[in-house]
Amino acid sequence: MSPSARLQPLPRVSDTEAAAAVVPAHRGHGLAMWVKAAKARRLRADHPGVVEIETDNAEDTVPMPAVNHRLGFRPYRRTRAFQLDGSTT
Repeated sequence: MSPSARLQPLPRVSDTEAAAAVVPAHRGHGLAMWVKAAKARRLRADHPGVVEIETDNAEDTVPMPAVNHRLGFRPYRRTRAFQLDGSTT
């Protein structure tokens, strides 16, 4: 087998959807759901080999779990992010 044959990229089977932000004055009208749905359709159209899409949201973003659920996303793990303030080192 030639070296170039071994370096072929693997097919994409998953991708991440992120940042469906809506300006506060326009929240509550279904815009985030529309944006997330359009992004998922576009991702599937542009990359038909993708069989799963991952998304996330902060715990303090109360409406987004319901939006994700209505679009078919299901919880599969919980994570926490930590930040160290650089001025306290």
